[in-house]
Amino acid sequence: DALTLLEQSVLSDKPFQFPPELINQLGSSNWNHWGTPRAGRKDYSVHDVALQWQTTVLNQLLSSNTLT
Repeated sequence: DALTLLEQSVLSDKPFQFPPELINQLGSSNWNHWGTPRAGRKDYSVHDVALQWQTTVLNQLLSSNTLT
């Protein structure tokens, strides 16, 4: 059951399917302000964010403290 939950909630593409309208609003702005860092890229990489979440969850689950 736990592995099925992990597969459906983290390792599947289903939790990361967002409407295009939302993704279009997540990109960086052209507004440059003295308190904000300059964005390296203009688009929002959903694939990179999904990979980050998947890696974080798997690292936490497979860490020595969790396994102990």
